[in-house]
Amino acid sequence: MPDSHPIGSGPSRHDKIIEGCPQVICEFGFADTTHRKIAEAAGVPLVSITYHFKDLDALIHAAFEQFVVDNVNWCARQFQGVDSFESAQAALLRVFSPNDMTIVLGVEIYCRALHSEAVAGGFSDWLGAFNEIF
Repeated sequence: MPDSHPIGSGPSRHDKIIEGCPQVICEFGFADTTHRKIAEAAGVPLVSITYHFKDLDALIHAAFEQFVVDNVNWCARQFQGVDSFESAQAALLRVFSPNDMTIVLGVEIYCRALHSEAVAGGFSDWLGAFNEIF
């Protein structure tokens, strides 16, 4: 059974794993991402990875889904209150000047989507969400 922590005691192991996975993908790429590297990045015991996720693909898929939600929400917030050409331009510059992790993860996900139908579906959803924002 997944950890349950009292409110305010920090993220669960499951959440730490989800947060650590993109860091590992950005540093090592999908090809060299392992359970062990993710556990180390997340600061959790290795056994926690297999306890919470049936395999590496399931973990990567869950991490990608969370990345999409977080990224789309962040991008949408950049356009709140846009009421002029200048404010739209500033919002676009913020969105299209992402941090290095977003760029690397986006490229890694795109490459993975070329070889995985599950990831390709998520990638299409990600692009569709951007179409709704713009």
